[in-house]
Amino acid sequence: MSVGYVFSSEGKAVDLETIYELSPGLKAKSNIVRREFLFNPELYLYINDLSYSEYFKMPHYPLLIGRSSDLAFVAEIKKTKLEEAENVRLGKTVLPFGLESAYGIFYALPTHFTDTIPRKAVGVKPYLLMDEFFTYQGRCLYDEEMDWGVWLHGEE
Repeated sequence: MSVGYVFSSEGKAVDLETIYELSPGLKAKSNIVRREFLFNPELYLYINDLSYSEYFKMPHYPLLIGRSSDLAFVAEIKKTKLEEAENVRLGKTVLPFGLESAYGIFYALPTHFTDTIPRKAVGVKPYLLMDEFFTYQGRCLYDEEMDWGVWLHGEE
């Protein structure tokens, strides 16, 4: 299966949150911590295995973005035809390090994990986190309706 995404938000802010810390003997103590959150986040998820759409229609667990208290919902599920194109807007996603003209924050991210508990990263590759769009001169998949490129990650 291959996966791509485009993610954006209208801004971020910091709020105060009460947490409860458990000490030995299960005694709870409250504490106030600062939490950063995103305002009006939007995630467009592209998958090439349509059977997974059923999991989004009837999820067994709450859908989350980020921390476990950041609930998400599915607004729409639809089949989209992606065409190969050149000179497209590409960004607001994770791209392979070394992609021509791409820039952003460098991360070494796991590509797959073991199925043991705790899970361990088996493979790691370098990626760039692109928080804005740029014009990519090379060829990639293109979503004409959204007017942006989509970089699919997965089986190679």
